[in-house]
Amino acid sequence: MMTGKAILLVNGQLASDAVRWGLGFCKIEEGVIYAIEMVESAIVECLRYLVPFSDVVETLASQLLRYPKPQMVGLMLEYLVAYALVANHHPGSVNQIKTFTGSMVEYLKSSTAQYQVFFPDHCCGPDILFKDGSTLYIIQVKFVDKISKQERVDACHTTDPQYFYWNRNKGSILKGFETRRGKILAELKNMSRTRVVFLHTTTKTVAGMEQVRVVNQETEPEFFDNLDNKIWPLLNKIRDGFKK
Repeated sequence: MMTGKAILLVNGQLASDAVRWGLGFCKIEEGVIYAIEMVESAIVECLRYLVPFSDVVETLASQLLRYPKPQMVGLMLEYLVAYALVANHHPGSVNQIKTFTGSMVEYLKSSTAQYQVFFPDHCCGPDILFKDGSTLYIIQVKFVDKISKQERVDACHTTDPQYFYWNRNKGSILKGFETRRGKILAELKNMSRTRVVFLHTTTKTVAGMEQVRVVNQETEPEFFDNLDNKIWPLLNKIRDGFKK
């Protein structure tokens, strides 16, 4: 699935979701979608909306070691961070964790999204949202060799709703996203928020990040333990491999 073509057999709602998320090219028989031909590694991003996490967590580490491409590591790390956060707040929930497939506003409004995480679109800012009761965790994931103070500050800003859909260069809201942003901010008014930045970097200082919860190997060495206590060493090994 990480390197070449693959076929995903689908039916019913799964078929509809596969088309909705642009997973690949449909194969149709007698007017019914029965499979999706996946032709680019980039569409693996769509899989997190379709494949239950409990079905892939055991093989995720081995896949990362076999195909340690930076873009793939970044994507899969978002997956791991999201589910580790849920598992830490609700031990024993790993087999119930899901990815919410509606819009962000629908996710914020939902009263049935227990153990569900949301991955915002790339223009929004944060990488992950997790709603736990009336508290919203807003998470940014950074897997970089080194990170400057300005880059750390920028990472913190992505977890601040006031910077959602924000054009950093122009200092204004991204054109075309004004209405969507307004609806999101309206839903956030009555929610408490916890801002989180996950860091895996060789840079040791976290100066400039005092306003957020920083998750790294030093501050939270047991962060992944409810999933797999070998994940931190795995990330270290992958990073060392990138340097060669």
